[in-house]
Amino acid sequence: GVGGGGHRMTSFGSSSSFTLNQSGGALRVYGDMDLKSGSTINQTDNAGVLVLRDTIYMGSSGTTTFNQSGDTATLVLGRLESTSGNNQCDFVFNQSGNGLIHFAYGSNLAKAGTITLNQTGSGNINIGGGHDTSITGSLPNRSDYSLTSFEAINTTYTINQTGNGTITVHDNATIAVK
Repeated sequence: GVGGGGHRMTSFGSSSSFTLNQSGGALRVYGDMDLKSGSTINQTDNAGVLVLRDTIYMGSSGTTTFNQSGDTATLVLGRLESTSGNNQCDFVFNQSGNGLIHFAYGSNLAKAGTITLNQTGSGNINIGGGHDTSITGSLPNRSDYSLTSFEAINTTYTINQTGNGTITVHDNATIAVK
């Protein structure tokens, strides 16, 4: 289930939205996956590592929220994609700690959507740059692995930065900001 989108091995929130709370440890999901729009993912305390490495297909319409307050939290996303042209997918990322949020390969949304970054802490948010394999683990050695370049299709970024953190847009990552 890596790269082609035809067979997804992992599904979060199959029939309704859900809340995932991480306060430690590591959760690494490899392969294309489904994530129900409208869900909430919270990384608190010494949250550890959450990697959704490959393509994350968004089911249905809604706003999906990621809250990161843990000072040692790491969140890595491969590419966000909507599963239908009728799905309105928006994303809110709230970072109040000293963690890391990394959008490795951006987004490809069928209908115009937003990624809102609210940074009030002293963490780092990286947009583009591909995967850091020291965090994600090695990548498949396959010619059909689809995550090779950054995309921001039908996506507008809204950036609200009041903390002393850093937001980096890496080479070859072009975004529209409002």
